[in-house]
Amino acid sequence: MKSNIETYLRFKPLLQNEIKHYNNNYQDSFISNDNEINNDLSFGAIEYEINNNGFINIHVPEQMRKGYVNDMKKCYDFKFNDIFEQNSTQEEVFEKIGNKVISNSLEGYNSTVFCYGQTGSGKTYTMCGSKNWKERGLIPRLLVELFKRIREIKNYSYEIFISYLEIYNENAYDLLDKAHSEVDIDNWKKIIVYEDNYNNIMLKNLSMIKVENEQQALDLLITGNYIRHISSTQMNMASSRSHAIFTCILEGRDLNTEVLRASKINMVDLAGSERMKANCQNITSI
Repeated sequence: MKSNIETYLRFKPLLQNEIKHYNNNYQDSFISNDNEINNDLSFGAIEYEINNNGFINIHVPEQMRKGYVNDMKKCYDFKFNDIFEQNSTQEEVFEKIGNKVISNSLEGYNSTVFCYGQTGSGKTYTMCGSKNWKERGLIPRLLVELFKRIREIKNYSYEIFISYLEIYNENAYDLLDKAHSEVDIDNWKKIIVYEDNYNNIMLKNLSMIKVENEQQALDLLITGNYIRHISSTQMNMASSRSHAIFTCILEGRDLNTEVLRASKINMVDLAGSERMKANCQNITSI
């Protein structure tokens, strides 16, 4: 494992209604990574420049800073391990991130991927993808590749377990409990967190399902996403902000030495990062 923490930035392509909105309201251009002004891509008032070393420079034009003191900073520099621009594909994201996670887990290291950003920025799309299989996200690609790698390892036998939970309003719920698809969210069983006699953190009412192949794992992902969709329709707009954690536990046994190697992969789809106070004000004004 080369690094403990890595950070990546992904740009979401603008939708047609967003393009129309920005074209009607802003006249500024954006700076592409070749330092050329491209007026055909004038979708926003903020300009940015990307170099090949993972650095991005963001410039806030004067007209966006009306009402503020004149000594505010205009340019911001950020460093990432890599940057995925608007034309990046799901496959490119997986090749850079997902493959590392699988390699680390097979070596016995725990790995966690957090997807962080505002509502509508493409977090769930990056994690799960769309209904189109070609646009599948990190989790489906990871499951398929993981089982492929395991089948190629001859001196180990593996057992894989899947869990999927949702954290909403400081409560956690099991997304693999099929009974939740038939009752209101108010009647769902809450996951209870406690310590056992050995000070280990335990989760009660959370399913941990053993899977034999990638299809069984994908079916659990689909089931969890369906139940999460049901829960989101039962929450109102101001409170339907939840985190989802898809966990894959690997237990590998060396067939020669009987040594057991265990690791865990957590794929976390976080709630929107915008502040609810500002978001609710926007809803009210609309």
